[in-house]
Amino acid sequence: LTLVNGSILFFVPLEEETRFRSMNLGWAAIEQIEETRNNVFEELAIRRVRRKTSLNGQPINFHSCFAVANPCAGWVSELWEANEMRLRSRDKTERKLFNPDFLTVHSSTYANRDNLPPEYIPKAEAFYGGKDSLKAKLYLKGEWGTLEGAVINWIETFVNRVDVWPPGGWS
Repeated sequence: LTLVNGSILFFVPLEEETRFRSMNLGWAAIEQIEETRNNVFEELAIRRVRRKTSLNGQPINFHSCFAVANPCAGWVSELWEANEMRLRSRDKTERKLFNPDFLTVHSSTYANRDNLPPEYIPKAEAFYGGKDSLKAKLYLKGEWGTLEGAVINWIETFVNRVDVWPPGGWS
């Protein structure tokens, strides 16, 4: 997608790091990073976000790879959650191990209220069975700790295995 300022946005499936191996990027964003393998994230964030100048010749002096995730177990949690625990630790030696490059911002649907249609939150609360239901705590409040210890059966048919490109209506 080419923006009016000449910036180009690439929408790349993140199943394999080979899909973007030759790219020199100024920044990257990952939707649902917990569904991405660690080696794919490392290829993107460490080796591909390296562009020195923009397309119009302006220097790029800040590089960032940011991601959105639901709280989860696995490498995402081991990297970011463990880092947060270091920051909150009472042990000074442990706090020194905190890496500010792995910043975590917790948010909820309510914190994003100003960017949503006015009917969105009331409809979502009704859909999830009230604002204090388990599903509302998870999906609207971001309180994923309420699932601690739960066992969930994942159904593979939930995953869309077909790339739809280009999105409808885009030239």
